[in-house]
Amino acid sequence: MGLTSITFTVKNAAEAMSYNDQVTAQGLSVNGDYAWRFVPAVIEFYGEVAEPASAEFSFQDPKWATYFQLKWGK
Repeated sequence: MGLTSITFTVKNAAEAMSYNDQVTAQGLSVNGDYAWRFVPAVIEFYGEVAEPASAEFSFQDPKWATYFQLKWGK
């Protein structure tokens, strides 16, 4: 079985949404063909980034995970 999920660092929620728009542009439907989520950055109390923001995509069909990983270079 192939790759089914992709997780990668993003700058903010808007960037994550732009990746989601690319997936839906291929005709895939959220909660049918794939699921995704934005995980906000974790900032320490003194302002340093402890964990960067990320986007996570999980696909029902592994071919789409492979396709988008290659397209996005993630």
